[in-house]
Amino acid sequence: MRTTYAFPLKTRVSVQLSLSPNADGTTTAVLEADGEEVGRDSSVRTAPSDLGRTTSNYRGRSQFPDPGLVGSRDSFEIRGTA
Repeated sequence: MRTTYAFPLKTRVSVQLSLSPNADGTTTAVLEADGEEVGRDSSVRTAPSDLGRTTSNYRGRSQFPDPGLVGSRDSFEIRGTA
């Protein structure tokens, strides 16, 4: 998904990614920042369940030699329904 949204510096932002199945077997992904839609892709071909068992489940750091998150999180939730 591509977006032109730029996260503001030194500002708290609530981010949500919603995934909804489509009749053709694809998935619609919607990205929201502070309740406003900032990205949408209606032809995602990979569902979270397609990933299978994962082992490098990091929040704020990468399994690759990328820079880490410079910031903080108040909460992190994964829900089965919105």
